[in-house]
Amino acid sequence: DVKNLKKKIEFLSEKLRLGEIINKITGELSSGQKNRVSLAKSIINDPSVLLLDEPTVGLDPQSRRDLLEYVLKLKNERKMSVLWATHLVDEAEKSDKVIILNKGKIIQNNVPDKIISDTNTKTLHDAFVSQTK
Repeated sequence: DVKNLKKKIEFLSEKLRLGEIINKITGELSSGQKNRVSLAKSIINDPSVLLLDEPTVGLDPQSRRDLLEYVLKLKNERKMSVLWATHLVDEAEKSDKVIILNKGKIIQNNVPDKIISDTNTKTLHDAFVSQTK
């Protein structure tokens, strides 16, 4: 219904700080603003699976943290599956499961702690580096 949709739009606009850009055309948006709009469009209809490809590219550090925190909150509240492709290990560390690709091949597919122990490293970043040399 339209009333419910308007509430969702207002909520997402506030949560993703879209108010200042709501009336701009796409060509006037920065890449970070485009990412926030894209996320809002992706979640407005309550999907059960959310596919995100480098969603934090172009965002400042605070916006990156806010976006990641918000998606993780959605995942938990809505029991949503989230597939998040990233090159940023700090984002992957918060995952339930990490898949590391190297030259198109899966070289790791496990929980972060298991990847760290299997590679005899101290951090996921070190594990990633050791696996992708």
